[in-house]
Amino acid sequence: MVEVSRIAPGSRVRARVAVGELLDGSPLEIPALVVRGRRPGPVLYVGAAIHGDEVVGIEAVRRACAALDPERLRGAVIAVPVQNPVAFRARGRLLPAATTDGYATDVHTAFPGDPAGDLAARIAHGLAARLIGQADYAIDLHAPLAGGVNLEYVFTPSPAADGRGAARELALAFGTRLAIVQERGPYVLSSMLHEACTRAGTPTFSVELAVNGVVDDDSAERGSRGIANVMRRLEMVEGAPEEPVDQLVTDTVVNVRVERGGLPELLCRPGDRVVAGQPLGVVRDLFFEQVERVVAPVDGLVYRVAAPRPLNGAERLAAIAVAGEERAA
Repeated sequence: MVEVSRIAPGSRVRARVAVGELLDGSPLEIPALVVRGRRPGPVLYVGAAIHGDEVVGIEAVRRACAALDPERLRGAVIAVPVQNPVAFRARGRLLPAATTDGYATDVHTAFPGDPAGDLAARIAHGLAARLIGQADYAIDLHAPLAGGVNLEYVFTPSPAADGRGAARELALAFGTRLAIVQERGPYVLSSMLHEACTRAGTPTFSVELAVNGVVDDDSAERGSRGIANVMRRLEMVEGAPEEPVDQLVTDTVVNVRVERGGLPELLCRPGDRVVAGQPLGVVRDLFFEQVERVVAPVDGLVYRVAAPRPLNGAERLAAIAVAGEERAA
């Protein structure tokens, strides 16, 4: 086990935390880098790739760690670039079915985990009990589901879990244009990492970066800067957090789906402000005739659009965050 308190101040330590064994007898290990500052301060956990194809967060973590000087750092950073090594090796979002014995495949929704449970539960327990549990605060980096492109945004645990509001405060300090804060809904399932770990005593929030499956330089840089903003807010490093421009905080998001299958043409981009009735795109059939015109059902901020590829009927063309609390810089 990596024990931050036993690491010498002013040093970097690389470790692997064993959480199980694979079919060939090799250990299933989670890689961790700990940077302990010379001066006392909070412990921040930063993890990426709990879904194995969400690799842009790995680069964001690398850049954030590369910028740290242990001699000037207050506190410590526990960095886990790949939280789900099995899915990462398979280049897939979830645990491969062949590894699960018919049980859960999504480690992200297997928290707080179980050391005697299935593979997802054991990985989740290793993260929660042996790594995140040592931290005062935590950040979980994600990327969109395949087939879409995001505006970077944060989502927080429920207010009921985040009693003191610490996770929300740090999520807003991360600096994205959008923050989703729900009491109920798909972003606050009790088995999600950020919700379960916050309830267990480590205020945790999640970040969605822009692209899936590849390392996008711009999104990785925004992720790294966001981590630095959180560290500045916690006074772990010098400086003030960068303030986002026109940050939207909302509890309501709307998926806009096509009814007809075919070839979409997008008329919006992530980050666009739209009003109800505004065209978001059209769908053409395989004879290139327009068969559907898709409009925004609500006023709000477009935070996801479909990748440029054919769509089946019922697939998402866009997702809109409904106007809520506006926080101007």
